[in-house]
Amino acid sequence: MAILGHGLVSAAGTGVDATRRTLATSPPEPEVVRVPAIQRALPFFRVGEDPTPAGERLYTQAARAAEEALSAAGLTADERAHTPLLLGSSSLELPASEAHYAEGLARGERPYPLERSGFALLAHDLGKRLGIGGGETLFNTACTSSANALLYARRLLLAGRAEQVLVVGCEGYNTLSLAGFESLMLLAGDQLRPFDEGRDGTILGEGAGAILLGRAPDGEDGRHFRLRGGAQACDTSSPTTSSPEAIRAVMVAALEDAGCGVGAIDLIKAHATATPSNDIAEAEALAALFTDGSPAITALKGWFGHTLGACGAIEIPALLACLEAGWLPATAGLHQPLATLPAPPAREPGPFGGGTVMANFFGFGGNNTSLVLEVPAAGAHNRREDSR
Repeated sequence: MAILGHGLVSAAGTGVDATRRTLATSPPEPEVVRVPAIQRALPFFRVGEDPTPAGERLYTQAARAAEEALSAAGLTADERAHTPLLLGSSSLELPASEAHYAEGLARGERPYPLERSGFALLAHDLGKRLGIGGGETLFNTACTSSANALLYARRLLLAGRAEQVLVVGCEGYNTLSLAGFESLMLLAGDQLRPFDEGRDGTILGEGAGAILLGRAPDGEDGRHFRLRGGAQACDTSSPTTSSPEAIRAVMVAALEDAGCGVGAIDLIKAHATATPSNDIAEAEALAALFTDGSPAITALKGWFGHTLGACGAIEIPALLACLEAGWLPATAGLHQPLATLPAPPAREPGPFGGGTVMANFFGFGGNNTSLVLEVPAAGAHNRREDSR
């Protein structure tokens, strides 16, 4: 299935073009935030220069990313009215609820901690803002939420249930997520170092991404990015992490679903959270699968943080923003790569002339997803000007 449009908002920039310009230079510095009951200051990747009130930021960021994807595809109002919306998120409306609660306390009121409650509220609100009327489905599977939404979107299209499907992932700043990750000793001191021997944890980030998936117009199939296939599975061996064997198995299943072999992969977009166990398990799984030579590897969380349930919908557009311009983004924050990797991840931008990409997303609790994308040769895609 073709990717007809994509958009994103993150600490690396608002929009596809701004993100590509950032990924061609150097990553932004995370802000330092204070969380009640946490003694130390915590780093966090915020979307910069956003004057939107805290209680509205989640909605406006998601709407901006989605509107960019819809506009890129040129969807009419009637087509929007028949387009399903699949939304992936970990914290859902919690960022807005926290902001409204804090504002009420500041006014001397006794506000409800959860002003609105319900899994479908965020998707319903976004659908109304965008004129999307084909139904809403929410995915809440930790860090694989929006990646799983993409898988489901492809299945809807293959089953003939829709002409196009909008997938949105969004994650906003909230103290509960930060406190939870800090309590598990998973947050870094000052820098996110994916696949690095000296890594000491991840850094969370806010943002939103959107992908419009559908069938390419007649005669244009070779000019679009394509989602060839993918797979999802739950590893029940641990309540928190995944084993290398389970990660390898989901990558193998994704290749089988996409109809290609290990040797067809030209690039791996790793999950690489920079947490101790995730990076080791992923590195070992990659080494076990790619035994006859490794494709290029890159990881993107050093550019805008770990955006949890939104990372599928954010990292794929960010990657495609660079690949459509003919180059591969570097792995920000990497200094000394893990020796167990099949090849060192890219530390500088490099050329990419098109090919098959594996994009990995592994969630807390063992929910694992691997996607296979096809990228047309540089120049074949209707791409924006290279801003490097």
